[in-house]
Amino acid sequence: MLYVTCDMNACFARAFKESGLNVTITHDKFHVFKNMSEHCSNALKIVAKHLSSEHSKHLLSKEIQTLFFTKSINLKDKEKTKLNEVLNYSDEIKNIYCAVQGVYDSFDSSMTSDEIAAKLKGSISIFAKVNSQGSFVHYEEDMDILYHYNYRLYQAYNYTKLSPEERMDYITNRECHECAFQKSMKNSPLTKIMLLLHKHLDSLVTFASTKLTSSPIEGFNNGFKECKHSKFGIKDIFRFELRLKLRSMATYLSNVKVTTLQKCKTTLN
Repeated sequence: MLYVTCDMNACFARAFKESGLNVTITHDKFHVFKNMSEHCSNALKIVAKHLSSEHSKHLLSKEIQTLFFTKSINLKDKEKTKLNEVLNYSDEIKNIYCAVQGVYDSFDSSMTSDEIAAKLKGSISIFAKVNSQGSFVHYEEDMDILYHYNYRLYQAYNYTKLSPEERMDYITNRECHECAFQKSMKNSPLTKIMLLLHKHLDSLVTFASTKLTSSPIEGFNNGFKECKHSKFGIKDIFRFELRLKLRSMATYLSNVKVTTLQKCKTTLN
């Protein structure tokens, strides 16, 4: 079994699945948490419209937003007191907070893969409950969207296990379904979170189990971008490639020291 960590772009995951290799994809939780926080902030803005002006400003203040998206065990007593005051404004806020904390807690290293998956599904259920009532009741089509894509998401997760007929069905209908995913104007912020977690459920469970991240690749990319921006007008592509390789060696093989171009070539060869 080969574990592959890759960007959350659907094209990367699709390429691995269609390669025929027996791989399990893992996505770094950083991107999930970042997107989830953004969508949750938008959801809280919708909830805030139904609160008094004083409570609304307090809920959307930078301090409370920071506490809201901090793991509960890392909060101090004074911070917990401030946050609890806001959570008591409405059940919607409290439930959204519980769902977010459930996602955070799902990456506890002491949990099994089944427990992690159950925890994430539990958070999705809470988001779905909040989304179907109160401030989000006007997004009625969202639940239909989520249920409609369950089968397509199942096909994507289990692509290598599908029969030839199911694979052809998935490939034939994939583009139209992915286009519908992009019609974000129809979806509430909570639905976007549900789709995000549901779509990447398997890869997130794999990440929580293996702890594989894309950070080494991100480090390479950042280093290469720095080289590119500092070498405008370079005419020799070989020298540029050589500099990229040297940068990688300097970062990960600190004991390698070269002083001339010939020594560089010899070392790299």
